[in-house]
Amino acid sequence: MVAAGLRETVIGNAEILPPDADSSYDSNIDVRHLTASEELNAAVQHLFDELNRRLFIPHLKNKQGNLLGEVPECILTVQSTGRCKGFMARAQWSNHRGRYLDQITLVFEKHAHGDTRDVGQTMAHEMVHAVQLHKGKPGKGNYHNRQFSDWMKSIGLQTSQTGKPGGAEIGTGMSDYIISGGPFDRVMNDLTAEGFQIPWEAVRALPSFGIEDDPGETKPKDPSKVKFTCSVCRANAWAKQTARLVCGVPACGLPPMTANI
Repeated sequence: MVAAGLRETVIGNAEILPPDADSSYDSNIDVRHLTASEELNAAVQHLFDELNRRLFIPHLKNKQGNLLGEVPECILTVQSTGRCKGFMARAQWSNHRGRYLDQITLVFEKHAHGDTRDVGQTMAHEMVHAVQLHKGKPGKGNYHNRQFSDWMKSIGLQTSQTGKPGGAEIGTGMSDYIISGGPFDRVMNDLTAEGFQIPWEAVRALPSFGIEDDPGETKPKDPSKVKFTCSVCRANAWAKQTARLVCGVPACGLPPMTANI
């Protein structure tokens, strides 16, 4: 299990105008003409784009000191609840032309009052996972290795399992904290000074509603053992039919395993 405050991995360019008309923040989009979903999604996309442009392209470096360039495009999603602050998953989306994209998800209930710096911190953490998948050597499963920790430091974030100074820098279930005066700290200071903010926060005041099952319908039992197969190395694993598995062989790149049903 991953503690609620941790950031986890398993495996465009909108400008936002804040509601305050007196703000100095420059924008090409007036949020009064956006739906709430468009407003939130545009803010999340803008955060990804600006971190890419201002933080990753000029600061993300490997051990040899070489710049690694921008983070590949990802599908960005948000959800109100979840067990961790965010996660990145490989090749979760494809289009009819056969293009595949990774996914970054932000879990908003784990960010107090939609705190923009904290959301940005989670976004940057998951962006490092995304770029490491394509340009580095990620750890097995949810293991945050030394390369990940070094890359985080290069953008001004210190890995720590406790989220505080002194915590283990590598391992599973990893959090981090901001290095004061570092690149991330400076970039977020600039963004907030320009008036950028995450416009919505998650609340849990009301129960959720969904499609109810027919009371008279008998649900079939979920098979206790279904074989899953990696599409790359053809390794097999057995789990419940509803499970979502990824191959843990590093050379495979963490592809999702397919159930044989």
